[in-house]
Amino acid sequence: MTEIFSNRKYHSILFLILLALFFVFVFFPSLKKINTDFPNYYVSANMLLDGADLKSAYDNVEFNKQVLLYGIENQIVSFVPYPPVNSLLMLPVARLEPLTAKLIWNILNLIFFLLSAFFISKISGLNLFLTGILFFLSGYAFVNNFFFGQAYLLVLLLFSASLYFLFRENDVLAAFMFSLSVLLKFYTIFFIILFLCRKKYKLVITTVIFIIILNLFVFTITGWDINIYYYTAIMPRISDGWVGTVYAPEFQSVISLLHTLFYRELSLNPYPLTESPELYFIFKYLFYFGIILTSVLSVMNSGAGKDVNSFKMQIPLFSFVCMLLLPVNASYQYVILITAIAILSHHYISEKKYILTAVILSLFFIMNSPLTVYIINMTKNKHYFYLGYIKLYILLIFWVTGLSVSGRSSVENITKATLLRYSYVYVFLILIFVKVSLTQISDDNDGAENILINSNYLISMPAVRDGKILFTECRNEKFILNSNFGFKTESDNYFNPDFINDNEIEYTTFVKGKTVYNRLSLNSLDRTEIAKRTDSVGAMYSGDKTMRCYSLNGQIFLERINEIKTEQMTTGRSFNYFPVFNGDDSGIIFCSDRGRGVGFTALYEIKINK
Repeated sequence: MTEIFSNRKYHSILFLILLALFFVFVFFPSLKKINTDFPNYYVSANMLLDGADLKSAYDNVEFNKQVLLYGIENQIVSFVPYPPVNSLLMLPVARLEPLTAKLIWNILNLIFFLLSAFFISKISGLNLFLTGILFFLSGYAFVNNFFFGQAYLLVLLLFSASLYFLFRENDVLAAFMFSLSVLLKFYTIFFIILFLCRKKYKLVITTVIFIIILNLFVFTITGWDINIYYYTAIMPRISDGWVGTVYAPEFQSVISLLHTLFYRELSLNPYPLTESPELYFIFKYLFYFGIILTSVLSVMNSGAGKDVNSFKMQIPLFSFVCMLLLPVNASYQYVILITAIAILSHHYISEKKYILTAVILSLFFIMNSPLTVYIINMTKNKHYFYLGYIKLYILLIFWVTGLSVSGRSSVENITKATLLRYSYVYVFLILIFVKVSLTQISDDNDGAENILINSNYLISMPAVRDGKILFTECRNEKFILNSNFGFKTESDNYFNPDFINDNEIEYTTFVKGKTVYNRLSLNSLDRTEIAKRTDSVGAMYSGDKTMRCYSLNGQIFLERINEIKTEQMTTGRSFNYFPVFNGDDSGIIFCSDRGRGVGFTALYEIKINK
C-alpha cells in the first residue's frame, strides 16, 4: 500500500488517464448544452450591459423572460441566491452566443483547475498528480462545475491561493485573494474565525479593508439600489435556507433537514414531524453555535502561536465548518473541500496510516457519486427521508476527523472555568438568537390560505374569470399553462395569461429572443399570433370598480377607491406578487413564496373585510 500512495509515476499515469476520460465524458459534452446555472451568470451580465434593472433578476418570472430573450431555451433558472457581483463574472463573454460563451468559460475553468491543483499541492505537500486525482475523486463536485458552467473552481483557486500566500507570510496578497473568494461566494467567510483565533489580526483587518473596497467597486458598477435590496431583503431569507427547493434532500444541509422536520407547506412538505418554528430555531442555533464553539475551543487548545503545522491542520476543520454552516449545500460547492482532503491525506500518508487515508478518500468519493444520488432518490418523500442526508453525515464525520487531527497538536489545556464560561456564552447566544428570530417572523401569518394542492415549485401569473383560475406552472423546464378547471397545455412558454372571453385567452411568449403575443382558444387550442395584446386591467379591479389591488415591494395592497383608503393585505418577509380579485370580489388571489424558497411561489387567497 505504501507504493500506491508514494509512487509519483503511478500517480502521473492515473492522472493522465482520468484527464483523458474527463475530456471525453465531461468537457466536450458540457459544450453542447446550456445547463441550469450558466444562464444566471450569462443573462445577468447581459442585463447589466443593456442597462436593465438587475432587481428584476430576483423575480423568477421576469428573470426567466430575460433568459428566453437572450436566446437560452428549455431552462428554468433562478438568480437567487447569487449576489449582484455575480453579474460581473461573464461580462467579457456576455455578447457572444451562449454556447460560445460557455466554451470560453469552461476553458477558463480548466485553467482554474490546474492552478488550484498547483496551490493545493504546495499547501498540502502532496505531489501535483496526486492532488489532481483528488479533483476527479470529488466526482459531481468537480464535473458539475463544467456541466453547469459554475464559478466554484474560481472560488477554490482564490481560496487556495490565499492560503498559499498566507503560509508564505504575505498577508496582504493572502487577504486580497481571500476577500475576492468571499466577494464571489460567501461560504469561505467563516475562516475569519480561524484567523482571529490564530491572532492573525493583520490578515483580518486587511481582509475587511479589501472587502469594503471591493464592495464599493461592485456597488458602483451594479448599482447601490440593487445591492441594498439584496442585502436587506434577499440575504436575510436565504441565510435561513429559504432558497429554491428548500425541502429537497439534494441540498444536504442541516437547515434543509430542519425545515422538513418543523415546517409545513401544503404542497411540498405536507407532513412534517411537527409544525414548530420554535423547535426549528432552537435546533438550528444549537447546531450552529455548537459547531462554531467546539471548533474555536479546538483551535484555542492548540495554541495561537506561529506553529505553521498546527495552523495547516486546522484548515480542514474550518473547511468542514464552512460547509456545515451553509443554509444549502449543492454538489459544485464541495470543491472547496479538496484542499481539506489533500491536507488530511498527506497527514495520514506521512504517518503511514494508509487505511485511514483510503477511508477518507472513499468517503469523499461516495459523497459526490451516483451512489449518494441513488440513496437520496430512494429515501425521498419516505417516512425515513432523514437517512438520505448522506452528504451531511459524511461531512459531520469529516468535521470530527478535523477536530481529532487539530487536537493532536494541542499545547494548552483549557480549564474547566473556561469551558464553563463558553457554555454560558453558548446558552446565551442560543436564547438571544431564537428570541430575535421568532420576533422577526411574528408577523408572517396574515391569514392567507394556499388554494392549490400539489402545486409545483413555481406557480405564477394567475388570471380569474367567473371562478375559473388560469395560471402558469414550471414543469419540464417550461412555463406551462394550467388551471383549476381541467385545462392544461405545454406547447409554449406562457407569460401573463389573461382571459379575453370565456373561451379565449391572450398571453406573451418569447421566441429566438423576440417578444411574441398570442391568442389561444381554450377549446381547440388553436393559436394565433397578434400584433399586440388587448389592454385589460379588469382583473386588478373589483367587479363594481370600487376596489383596486396591486403589489408593491413584495406586499399586496387593497385600495378602496371611493373611500380614498389603502390597506396592506399581506405581511411578513415573504414576497407576494400578481394579485387579482376572485370571482365574487370577496378576496384576492395572489402568488406568494411563503414557506418556500425566495421567488418560488404558490397560489394564495386572502379574504377582504367588507
